[in-house]
Amino acid sequence: AEWMTTTCNHALYAIVDVFTQYFHVLGPLLLQDLYNQLLWCVQQKNEQLARSGTNCLENLVISTGQQFNEQTWEMTCQALLNMFH
Repeated sequence: AEWMTTTCNHALYAIVDVFTQYFHVLGPLLLQDLYNQLLWCVQQKNEQLARSGTNCLENLVISTGQQFNEQTWEMTCQALLNMFH
C-alpha cells in the first residue's frame, strides 16, 4: 500500500503533467486511455489514490479545456459521469 501513496501517486501527477504539455499531440491519441486510468484510480479503495485521480482530472481539464472541441468535451463529461456510477 505504501507504493500506492508514494511512487504511484507521483507517477500519476507526472503523467498528467506531460500529457497537458503535449496535449495537442497526445490528446487525440490517448485522452480516452488517460480518462480510463484516472477512473481506475478513483475506483480504488485507497483514498489517497482516489483523491489523486480526481485532482489529476481537475488539473487536466483546467490546463487543457480551452483546447477541447465538442467531441472532447463530450468524452470528458462522460468520464465524469462514469466516476459517479
